[in-house]
Formats: sequence, structure tokens, C-alpha cells
Amino acid sequence: MTNVIDVDASGSGKLTLGDQQHTVAEPTAAKAAVSLIGRVLAWSHHTGQDVALKALWMGVPTGLRVHPDWTVTEDRTLLSGTAEAERALAYVPPEPEPEPELFPELGDLVDLDEPATPQPSPDPIDPSPAAPLGGTRQGAAMTDHTARELQAHWHTDGTATVVHDGSTRHFTSRDDVLRYAATVGRGLYANVPVHIRAINGSGPATLVVEPDGRCYDQSAPNDRKDIPPVTSLAAAADGSAAHRHSPTLAPAHSQPATSPTPVKPISERVQHDQTDDAGYSGSEYVGRRKSFVDDTPPELPPSAGWRGAAAKLGIKVEVSEAERAERADQEAVSQHWAGPRTIAVVNGKGGAGKTVVTICLAATFAKWGGIGVLAWDNNQTRGTLGWRTERAQHDATTLDLIPAVDRLRGPDAQMADLAHFVHHQKRDRFDVLRSQPLKLAADQRITPADVQNVHDVAAKYYRLIIMDSGNDESDPIWQQMVRHADQLVVATGTRADHAEAGALLLEALMDEGGRAAELAASSVVVITQGDVKATHDDMSRLRDGFSRLSREAVTIRHDQGMVDGALRLDNLKTTTQRDWLRAAAAVARGL
Repeated sequence: MTNVIDVDASGSGKLTLGDQQHTVAEPTAAKAAVSLIGRVLAWSHHTGQDVALKALWMGVPTGLRVHPDWTVTEDRTLLSGTAEAERALAYVPPEPEPEPELFPELGDLVDLDEPATPQPSPDPIDPSPAAPLGGTRQGAAMTDHTARELQAHWHTDGTATVVHDGSTRHFTSRDDVLRYAATVGRGLYANVPVHIRAINGSGPATLVVEPDGRCYDQSAPNDRKDIPPVTSLAAAADGSAAHRHSPTLAPAHSQPATSPTPVKPISERVQHDQTDDAGYSGSEYVGRRKSFVDDTPPELPPSAGWRGAAAKLGIKVEVSEAERAERADQEAVSQHWAGPRTIAVVNGKGGAGKTVVTICLAATFAKWGGIGVLAWDNNQTRGTLGWRTERAQHDATTLDLIPAVDRLRGPDAQMADLAHFVHHQKRDRFDVLRSQPLKLAADQRITPADVQNVHDVAAKYYRLIIMDSGNDESDPIWQQMVRHADQLVVATGTRADHAEAGALLLEALMDEGGRAAELAASSVVVITQGDVKATHDDMSRLRDGFSRLSREAVTIRHDQGMVDGALRLDNLKTTTQRDWLRAAAAVARGL
């Protein structure tokens, strides 16, 4: 190929178009790229011919096709057979880093980093192979892979808790889990094996359940056993999908009281022989007809890099996958839910990063979703949330708010009345309810009833409550916080003792069963690189380990702005802010 664009980081660029050569010197690489592509676009439009060229963006090769209609498309196949081809296909942009698969040994099952376009919810459990499975709470698009996976935790009493596609179910025996998995493989996934990632006292293991009712441990594929087949999903499970809890939750040790909704087999629901191309029949088709009205908003043009610069000049270029992923995370974080939501940030080890996680999540949710976010220091042993955030024109703490809860819950109270007690963050746009770090715990004792009353007030005025916590998991106010939580976030650094404390906490909650096990199974782990000496392998090892104990584990790269002093989101590096957006999106998908 004789058509080449070569742009370096300094803004210098060179275009070779046939036997012609052009050079530019611009302030940025993006402007240099747009200038040179503009020349090719003009030539293509003038001659009416497509132009295929190789582009080197700061040494990274790709293939481009320039069309006479003033559009540019990316085509890496143009590099086929060249030395640059493998470099281009293997290249991964350094910012932001992509999250690896949670279970690489299972192959390309579910991409948790790519939030799916919201789909209309089907029946609670629909065994039709053509129907999507119960929504996309984990942001995973349901595509035709060769296997699916469940997460299961075997309890010491023989029962089990299973997380499947973001929903939690309870089973009375191990065999019930195997029957459920076999039915899922037959009905929902069109006769493909289902992998069960099982956690018990001896560590993680993977069971493979085939649609014909046989199962085996992945480490011993020749030792296959038969399990009794079932004909409906309702017969397999004795618990329904996790339901939305109100702000006042049941105690952590209680079991959900709801029963599963029976689902008719497909043979009973199909009423006519005539089917459409999608496999729907009769009245079933009428209920699933796609509307003629398309309310999907058009995709915005790219805004970052050379693509964004080209779009501002009116050149039609596609949005990159990295920018699409970032937009999906922004959409997840900016949504508002029906009713308040409470997030508990926990780890029994001091210095694990709970306060940093609380502040950065609150700032990220407020940045993209707007006002109505409260960061609450639920700690009576020298909590430091107030030290790392902006102080208002007063020194009020939770102790000052408690005597005023009856008035604030009354009909005459207003949002502005809370300004006497909370500290508004003018740049990050969320409020902080401080503890009193200058007093001993004995001098500021708070009871579970106090936490209940303060939470009632917070839930009346705020849409999102993020609770920082102390290190004593036996403290009654810690336990009261967990009872209110809709989402558990485990904060940890890269130190082994921080990570082990977080893992032990999740395992203890799993063993407790009931609501506590649901919170643990749907938890998000945020791993901050507090130590600049920690390596990428260190972060990956922790992420892989916590992925087996939680719904999702995300990493935050080192940033000096998080180490000490007042913490402001816009003082952090752009790449660090992107990491926090990814973490907040993971939390939002559980709300």
C-alpha cells in the first residue's frame, strides 16, 4: 500500500498519497491527523474514488478507508499480510485499561465491561431460547456462546445460594442447584453446558452441568454422575429472584419469604401452530410485538481524540469502542431509581481505603447523576471522612443531627434545614454527614436506633446514601448499616492483610445466609492502588481472586491526589476519573 498517514505525539504529520507527499505541524496529534485526513477526503470527493491507506497514530498502525461521501471507516484488514497487522490487531490502548474476564478458563462467556442497551423485560423466567434472560443487571449482553455460568455458595447446613444473571436464588440442597443448572442449559441456553462456580470451605471449584442431566467436576471430566432431570424451572428452585428491599430492611439473618412464580412449559403457552420468524406463536406473539415507534436516541458523534476533532469539522467517523463503553458507564451512573438507595462501604481492616472509596463514589454519582447524594461517616471511632472533605460554615456532626430527627421527619421540614448539619461539597456537589473524630468513642456512643432515625431522615431527602463505616464488624451500628444496605462495596488496597480482611468478611456473610449472603454475592470490590510500587500483576491477582467472591471487582490506578489531604474528584488524573466512573457503574448495575 502506497497511501500512508504518519502522525507522532508532537503534532508532526506526513501524508503519502500515491506519488504526492504532504507534511503538517500542528499543536496536537489529533489536529495533525484531521488536517491530513481532510486532504484525503477532498481528493476522494473530487475523484469519486475510495482511498485505502495505512495510518500510524503515534506508532500504532491501523487501516482506514476514505469514501467520496466525506466519511471515514476503520478497516484493519488492509494491514493483512504486513508486519504491522499483528501489532494493530494485538494493540490495546493504555488508557483506559480493559477489565479482564472474570473466569478466563470458561472462554468468552460474558463481557461485564460492556453494559448492554436496555431491553424490555421478559417474563420473570422464560425458558424460550429466543427470549433474553431476565434483564441485564450486570451489563452483559446475552449472546450465543457455548456455555453459561452460575455462582454458587455451599453453606455448612447443606443449603446453597446461587447468583444467576444478577439475581439471587436459594436452594435447600446441592442437587437442587444441579437440577436448576441442567434446566437452564436445556431451556434458556438451547442445550449448552452450564458452569457452576462453586465456593465452599475448601475453596473454589467449577462444576459442569450438561443439559442431559450429567454433571462433573471440571478438574475430573471423566467422573460423570447423573442427576434427576426436571421439566420446569419452577420445580428446581425454592426461592425467587432477589427482590428490591425498602429502606427499612429485614435483619441480615432472615430468609426471603417470597415464593417462586410458577412458569408454564412452552408447550402449554403456545396456542397456535402458526409462528413468526422469531419462533413466537399466537397470543404469545401479540404480547411480544415490537413497537413501530422507535424511541432509541441517535448516537452522538465522537468527542475524544482525532475522531472527536474530525467530527467537529463535519467529517463523519465512527465512535470508538472505548468511547462507547465510557458512555455506557456514564448512562449507568446518571440514572435515578424509584426510591432511595443505600450503599455500605466496608472492610474490617483500617487503612483499606473505605473513606477514599466513599468520597470518590459519591463525587462520581453526583457528577453524572446530579444532586441528592449523601456521604455519611457511620463511625464512632475517629472516622476521617470529615478530614478529607470540605467543611461548611459550621462544625456539625451526626451527634448534632440526632436530636433534630423528629423535626426533620415532620411535615414542615425542608431540604434547606439539613444545611445546619451536613457539609456541602461545592466542587463535587454532594453532601457529607460527619462523625466527630476529636472525641473518644465512649464520649459519642451512637445506638442502632440512632442509625435508624438518621437513615429515615437521609432517605427522605437524598436519592443515594453512601455510608462509610468503622472497622468493628460486631459494632451494632455497623450491623444496622448493613441491614439498610441495597449494595455492599468492599474497599481494599493492595496489601495482603487488607485483601484478606475483605475476603473473610464476604465469606462470613455468605455463611450467614439469607439477606447477608445476598449482599455478599452481589457485592462489588474496589481495589485501590495506594502503593505506587504495586505492580499490574499484583492488581490483577487481587481482581481475579475477588471476582470469585463478588459480583464484580474493579481496580483503581495509583494517583497521588488520593493519598492524603482534601480529596477532590477533579484534582485526579483523567485516567483515574475514568477508573472511578467504571467502579461507580459497576455499583449502579446492582441498584
